[in-house]
Amino acid sequence: MKNNRPVSFALVCLFSTFILMLPVFAASPNVNPVRSQLDVLGDTVHVGFTYWELQQNGSIGKLISFADDPEDGPMTTNVWTCQASTASTDRHVRYNRVFWHDDGPEVMGNDFPVDLGQRAGYATLARVPGWYSPLVAYHSCPLGNDEDELSLTLSYQWQAHLGFFSYQYLSHPDGEEALWPHIAYGEYNGTGYVHMLSTEYLDDDDPGVQNLYYSRNVLSADQEIIVPGQWQTVTDLSNNYSASIAASPSGNRVAIGSNVCWHQDDYSAFNNDLFLWISEDGGETWDWDSFINVTDFEDWWWNIDTFRTYNDLDLYFDQDENLHIAFTVLGYGTPSSNNYRSMVFHWCEVNNEFSVIADGWFDNHARITGGHPVVCRPALLQDPETRSLYCVWNQAGLPGEFTTINDSTFQPWDVSESGYINYEIMVSASPGMRNWNAIVPGQMWTRPVDLTNTRAGEGEYPDGIPAGACESEIDPSITLDTDGEHMFLTYMLDKDAGMVNYNQGSYTNNPMVVHRVPFAQIMDAVYDSAGWVENYPLHYDSTGFYEDPDHWVWNTVMYYDPFYRTTGVQEGPSLTPNQFVLAQNYPNPFNPETAIRFTLSAQGQVRLAVFDLLGREVQVLSDRVLAAGEHTVLFDASDLPSGVYFARLSSGNASQVIRMTLLK
Repeated sequence: MKNNRPVSFALVCLFSTFILMLPVFAASPNVNPVRSQLDVLGDTVHVGFTYWELQQNGSIGKLISFADDPEDGPMTTNVWTCQASTASTDRHVRYNRVFWHDDGPEVMGNDFPVDLGQRAGYATLARVPGWYSPLVAYHSCPLGNDEDELSLTLSYQWQAHLGFFSYQYLSHPDGEEALWPHIAYGEYNGTGYVHMLSTEYLDDDDPGVQNLYYSRNVLSADQEIIVPGQWQTVTDLSNNYSASIAASPSGNRVAIGSNVCWHQDDYSAFNNDLFLWISEDGGETWDWDSFINVTDFEDWWWNIDTFRTYNDLDLYFDQDENLHIAFTVLGYGTPSSNNYRSMVFHWCEVNNEFSVIADGWFDNHARITGGHPVVCRPALLQDPETRSLYCVWNQAGLPGEFTTINDSTFQPWDVSESGYINYEIMVSASPGMRNWNAIVPGQMWTRPVDLTNTRAGEGEYPDGIPAGACESEIDPSITLDTDGEHMFLTYMLDKDAGMVNYNQGSYTNNPMVVHRVPFAQIMDAVYDSAGWVENYPLHYDSTGFYEDPDHWVWNTVMYYDPFYRTTGVQEGPSLTPNQFVLAQNYPNPFNPETAIRFTLSAQGQVRLAVFDLLGREVQVLSDRVLAAGEHTVLFDASDLPSGVYFARLSSGNASQVIRMTLLK
């Protein structure tokens, strides 16, 4: 690999330049709540506007971050691609802040420029601990350069409250034009690193797979400068602008994921596998030939898999540094493959299993926005208190939102006048506790909750919704606050569904939205729905398929309270001895885990505890109101010595006991 060329460095600190770069719509009322009269979960505010409808061509990455400012309190910072007029070259990267006070959100003011140039866009950001503002990566055409000469750029805020940014132009890898950067920040052995991906630019007359590049850049915090690293080629078979990157909380682990079309003799944007590369030493060393083919689809005529990954995915390290991936798949080689029905799946390295997060295998007989199948653009995060995983995604309405005129004519309810469907932002949760059924986060996902809830009803717009009145939320990105009480999102509110870049719909000046949702409100909606998304095999032979032993029934698979919303012991009726049965644990003897199963014939207050030979209570496995049905609890004795233990199930004055043997 060639060494990088010298890096140019500049400070955007000329007040006249700053004024010139304010958007032509700076006076827009960008602090008004979005659709305040509708049943939207949480608080929403406008932070800017854009005519440009594509925040990313594929995977979204991070567009929003959270910090506790020592003076102003909790705040979010978000970035977006802003096209200030209908001229496509009039495109810049903007940012804004929202301060979240007890009495409501306060937008910093007019949104601010990040770049000095033109045709800038496709920004992602990364938060550096202790920094007031995040790092921002994007591509742009610097001032004085030819319009077609785009550069990769890293920016960070120099004067926080004034909106001045410093920026550094990075050389292209091996002289190839590589754009669409994604970044992640992590510290390793006391040094901060900015991990960057970029994707090779191909001319319109040269479609096909692309080179994917990686560089590890040193962040010199004391000098506020980035020392660029060498570019490395991850793969020459990347596809669909799908690449994503993440660093673990410790910074020790770095992961890169990309859709790869390795069927070189049969290239197709719809025939991909998900490839994964992991560095265990903070990105210092990689083995690009030792990738993990996560999906590993079969393509033989006698046993073909009928799914393929599409153009977006999200990588996420949880608190235990375990890697999770959410990714979109389309049908392949099936009659429904051309109508953009899709599913979002979850995969975790702990168990190498696949579970459905979002089921978009339905058709509302409407046109789909370019590059956006029925469900797509997933983003993951973990609630630090409950350890539950959350996933948000785009969804083209809910199943059945159309009227049947006759056998061949249908009228969709929530579409533009041009017939393009409006998208919603949906969320689902996956429990993070492990004292029931050995479930790990990501194996089971709740029925989706509509966070934006802007769908038109039957008959409201028989001729479609006119341009400027549509409410289509697309391309969500998420983060959470330091207390773990709120989820924060940013997305674009498209005022005419469709995408002008794909010759769909018309230009509208679209608000950028920041949206705060308390986890408590999400849980209220989850418990009102009280159901799970039933899993579906990703592979024809069910490889990696998670099958719930309790058949996806809410109150039997999980006990009474799957997300542990209550604290302390719930009060409930005691059961009589003939209303519960405690079965022998399995396996027995065991090491170190065993499953304890029992059956209740009625709902009631029960307590399951484990005792040693001296009668000392060593672990309480459950103490709450449980629903009628069969229940299974995992007893983990990793911290206990070998010996005989007793499990006692009790309710009121009645109890049953089994003997268990731990052999280590």
